[in-house]
Amino acid sequence: MAVNFNDPTCGFFQREVVDFINKQILQNGVSPHFYSMQMCESWGDMEKKLRDILTDSTVSEATKEACAWKTLALAVHMAERQKQEDAEKVKKLQDQLDEQNLFSNVLIGMVNRLRNAQEKEKEKAQFQLQESLTTLRGVEEERNLFRNELLRVLSTQSSKQQGALEGRKRKQAQTLRAPAEAAAAIPARKYSRNSWKV
Repeated sequence: MAVNFNDPTCGFFQREVVDFINKQILQNGVSPHFYSMQMCESWGDMEKKLRDILTDSTVSEATKEACAWKTLALAVHMAERQKQEDAEKVKKLQDQLDEQNLFSNVLIGMVNRLRNAQEKEKEKAQFQLQESLTTLRGVEEERNLFRNELLRVLSTQSSKQQGALEGRKRKQAQTLRAPAEAAAAIPARKYSRNSWKV
């Protein structure tokens, strides 16, 4: 049989058509193996062979017609096989595309989760920074209060020490002046040599 109706890649869906083509091929002396031998050839090669047969004056018209039918059957078979291969390629590409879409969705999900985590970390860091700045301002204010108090205490102590120092100087000056004034206030006595005698 030249065309196998049970072959899903034969390209024919009507049994009557397949029977007619097979009858034409077999009646006119074309080998039943012609179909299977031509399976791997390209359409260009098949067309050249058909041209060679059609232009050969030694080949009968019935054989030329059978070869034409056979070439038609092979062309349909090749087209059907190409269609199935293309469908498989399209399915493979669609599967790859679906896989890529799934992968992209997973990546997008991961990126979104990372972005959300970064946003939360950023918000947390900003909050902590604000708290730290507030604490720092409080510490600076407390430091300024302590510094002012320290300066006031040091100023008071300095004033007291200055006052105490001046008081001591006055006392010392008074202490030094008192004997001199006392000595100046006592009338001078004349001492004779006899005054030493008891």
